Amino acid sequence: MDGHGRCGRVELSCLRWLKLVYSRFFGTLWRIQSLHGGFVLPGQSYPISLTIFQKLALLGVAGALGTVSRYSLASLAHSITGVNYPLGTLLVNILGCFLAGLVCSIADSRAGLSNEARLVMLVGFMGAFTTFSAFIVDTGNLFKEARYLAAGLNIFAQNMVGLIGMFSGLWIGRFWPGVDT
Repeated sequence: MDGHGRCGRVELSCLRWLKLVYSRFFGTLWRIQSLHGGFVLPGQSYPISLTIFQKLALLGVAGALGTVSRYSLASLAHSITGVNYPLGTLLVNILGCFLAGLVCSIADSRAGLSNEARLVMLVGFMGAFTTFSAFIVDTGNLFKEARYLAAGLNIFAQNMVGLIGMFSGLWIGRFWPGVDT
């Protein structure tokens, strides 16, 4: 981005490339997704189960796309605003929560998603895009099940204990060999 908020040629080329990769990958995933709980390959009339290696490959590709998406969106937000605030992280987390809710809604509906498609989208793409969305989905499920104490404890633990863990790591890291304090 230049100082006036305009994209350069390289950035536009990268965005076009990412759009093409996403549309091909998720379009293919959606097309081979069977409403009957499995994947249907071209030329087959029945759903198949994916091998563990096929699942791992799909998770890896989806994870790579999630990571690139997170980095691209966070960088774009920072370059547009120039604000000294983690706005990109906030946007990624909000978008991740929206997308996780959307995928869960579709998966739970009559249209449904197979376990494999749900795994690839939620664990692969969303897991790499933002882990905050997993925290929100878990907490939301606790609220839906009327387990309010467990939901509150999850919110507390994820935030406060997470901060304690981070500060503990910072403190212990000061004593790591080769680290100057």
